Amino acid sequence: MASSPYHATGQRVVSPNAGTLTKEPSMTSQLDTDGRKKLSPIQEASLEAWGSMASGPTSATSVCTNSGGKAVHHLGRLEESHADLHHEAMDQNSPCIQPVIEDPCSVGVRQRLLDQVDLSSFPNFYSEDGPLPMAEEDDVLILGNDTFATYSKMDCENFSIYAGKGGGDVAIKLERTAVPWDFYIGSQLRERLARDSQAPVHDAGRCFLFQDGCVTVHKAPQQSTLREVAEESFEEIVASLAMQTVELVRLMHSCHLIHGALSPDTLVMNRPYDEPTDEIGAAVALDFSCSVDLELQPELTAAHSLPAAQDFITQGLLAPSASPYQVDLLGIAETVHTLLKKRTMRLVKEDSVWTLEEYQEAHPSDRSDVFWSKFFQTVLNPGDRPSVSVLTELLEDMKKSTFACYGA
Repeated sequence: MASSPYHATGQRVVSPNAGTLTKEPSMTSQLDTDGRKKLSPIQEASLEAWGSMASGPTSATSVCTNSGGKAVHHLGRLEESHADLHHEAMDQNSPCIQPVIEDPCSVGVRQRLLDQVDLSSFPNFYSEDGPLPMAEEDDVLILGNDTFATYSKMDCENFSIYAGKGGGDVAIKLERTAVPWDFYIGSQLRERLARDSQAPVHDAGRCFLFQDGCVTVHKAPQQSTLREVAEESFEEIVASLAMQTVELVRLMHSCHLIHGALSPDTLVMNRPYDEPTDEIGAAVALDFSCSVDLELQPELTAAHSLPAAQDFITQGLLAPSASPYQVDLLGIAETVHTLLKKRTMRLVKEDSVWTLEEYQEAHPSDRSDVFWSKFFQTVLNPGDRPSVSVLTELLEDMKKSTFACYGA
């Protein structure tokens, strides 16, 4: 965290004055080649999902939102030469979007769900009197008996994330609703992973609940966002980041948890201080705003139930009745491609198989092309297989590749 803990380009920011978690005063908007602001695919899906239920597919209203500029397609603007193919796929293969009665990510729904849970019994949960404390960059934040120094900030629609110090490097998320969903999801991930003696230990952080908001504090040694790590890195490093992202999602899915909004700006690499500086570390999610718990929400049996799935469904990439876990597989594809190519994906469909334009003709002698072609075809075309099986096999194949061995 020495220079810029978070580089927030393409993040889920809505305020026009929103800053990054760096010392810079404002965020530079990410632009497409024609000069228009663009969203990441997951961001656009969340923006459009709920508005489309009420006023058609061009609306931009949602509860769980990643926001910013308007992108033409969820997985990036397709090239003109593929437009006819895209529309043909839409006409022939895309079922109508099935209506969702209630947003499973809404504050009201989550409040009712957490009413069934005794949060006070969770380790590191503290209920505080009074309103959510004010916090600024280069300031001091007092939470219970703990004092934290905050020195950079990323503003989002309903929350802010600060980088700071307090008994070590930390990430501090301030949410403007008194529904500690992030802490709940993190706690469930920790508890369920603990059932497997071979699984890693997950740190759910500390949660401070106030009358009008909540604060979650995570340990964050030597953290950098995935985008930040990949910015100046070669492909082998991005391959290692992809492996860590796949592992994070695999662990969540094994615990019946769906992330719902993977982003290179809210996924960080945490590396313990005693690890070599050339080691990658583990991917950690700082935001569970669009996550769902299928043990607590068993009614969410199909992809059409999730906000982030709606645009995938519209494009024919995802059947309404598909497993909701597949939303995260498409999220992996979008996130890793952003790290690799610094732009949105251009998809083509060949013989009922989705692939990326640049890997249509992967040369067998090109290790890079072969590696990425297999990676993207796997996450874009999971079929009816359980996502944990898909991700486990993908991870094993990636580990066998000498192309992705750096820092693994």
